[in-house]
Amino acid sequence: MTDLPARVTRILREQTFGPLGVIQPSQRLDQLDASVYFPVCVTCALDEEFGIELPDDAIEGWRTVADVISTVGAAVEAAEAEIAARDPEDTRPF
Repeated sequence: MTDLPARVTRILREQTFGPLGVIQPSQRLDQLDASVYFPVCVTCALDEEFGIELPDDAIEGWRTVADVISTVGAAVEAAEAEIAARDPEDTRPF
């Protein structure tokens, strides 16, 4: 998913207080002008954007924007693999 980094950084930008300019993957999350609820709000927004469910402990390891992108990428790949492995007759959602 080539647009994943752009979509993640858009969500990060939407969850901050001020104009940030370009968000770089190497940028530390604590450099973003955000509230204490930032991790929870970002996680919910990412879940909705990508149709995934990030585990609560996923955010504990986030230090940089690249960490968030990596976590989301892995979750999307896992969800896609789960769907691909399903029996075509199985119509249950995730």
